[in-house]
Amino acid sequence: MVLLADATLAGTRDPDTPDHKYVEFGKQFPFVRRIRVNDEAAAKKGEVVYWYGSAVLIQPHWMVTAAHVVENGGKPVILDEDTKAEYPIAWFLVHPDFKSNNHGYCDIALGYSEKDFGLNFYPGLYKNSDEVDKLVTIAGFGVIGTFHTGLRESDGKRRAGSNKDRKSTRLNSSHT
Repeated sequence: MVLLADATLAGTRDPDTPDHKYVEFGKQFPFVRRIRVNDEAAAKKGEVVYWYGSAVLIQPHWMVTAAHVVENGGKPVILDEDTKAEYPIAWFLVHPDFKSNNHGYCDIALGYSEKDFGLNFYPGLYKNSDEVDKLVTIAGFGVIGTFHTGLRESDGKRRAGSNKDRKSTRLNSSHT
């Protein structure tokens, strides 16, 4: 079995902020989960290869992820790192305008699990267009590194950070 991390640009960490602060902040976002996808091309050759990405649970049976995470894979599964439960995605829908070579534009997919995710809270859909000068927080699993090293590794930990000044205390505050 080969395990691969999806090359999703999860972001770089400020080298002046200890990594454990990003990991601790990530714990505030239990609705952001790791998604495991089988590599279908490898499966046709009899190999078992997985890659991983991030997904956001938005309702008891619904999740959103990047289209590039699921586009060429099969059998996506949402992983609960705490309970080790797995939630198979029965089907998913990739945005019709997504282009494989253009991660970002229309890079979104919606998935459905027959198994209830069982969370007490799901994030609401943002419907405004007043983002300028607002705090943006991102949480997920992906390739990490610092400003100095660039993206280097994936260790399966959920991290979170924000777009505000690196000297702020945002990493210690609650945004849920």
